[in-house]
Amino acid sequence: KNAYFALGLHPPFAPQVAYETGIEDGVEPKGAQRYSLVDSLLIQFYVGPSAAYRVLPWLTLGASVNWTYVSATEGINIMICQDSLVDDLDTRCPADANGAKNDLAVSLKMADKSHVTWNAGVLVEPVDWLKVGASVLPPLSVAGNGSIKAQFADDHWMGPAGLDLLAATKIEDTDVTVKLKMPWIFRGGVAVQPTDKLVVELASVVQLWHAQKEIRVTDVNLAIPARDGSLLTEDIVITD
Repeated sequence: KNAYFALGLHPPFAPQVAYETGIEDGVEPKGAQRYSLVDSLLIQFYVGPSAAYRVLPWLTLGASVNWTYVSATEGINIMICQDSLVDDLDTRCPADANGAKNDLAVSLKMADKSHVTWNAGVLVEPVDWLKVGASVLPPLSVAGNGSIKAQFADDHWMGPAGLDLLAATKIEDTDVTVKLKMPWIFRGGVAVQPTDKLVVELASVVQLWHAQKEIRVTDVNLAIPARDGSLLTEDIVITD
């Protein structure tokens, strides 16, 4: 009578965020944050069994083992400015240039479809009208397959409107490995029942996102194709 079992789903709750980029139509970018973040969507959910046991009349301990799915979509802009490309040209990256002329929009998508993690919790019921609960979910190192895509602005100085160095302004690598670290998650709650027909609850969730110091992309083979007859004598290959 003191043992409890359950099968549960913890659904994702992270919203998608998106900001102005100004990568198209040669307009001045409106989003000053574009070199830090253009858009972001992190999805993580868990499915698995849980078990708990009431070790004392006022104390219950529990834990679960979960299969988890993690996917991420991230977008930023990168400024490409090469002052040493050609010594006698002053149009490479002028200081007063429209910001979009230097921008390369980079988008990353990845998914780790299968990982195993756990969580643990405690429930304290010191009196009939008060319950206090808490749980912890450990950090998770994720490594998933994905793709990375880059798009030059329409009037980028390397493109047709500038030095015309590129054979294509959109490039993609569909097979990269993405590594990131999901944070510690702490949950806590208090339930007070002043009468038989009324329960008041207060809950809080703390996620230590500073644990995610970087999103590392490996196994990259991203080739920026050089236009035949241009100043670039070969493709630019990015491998890391």
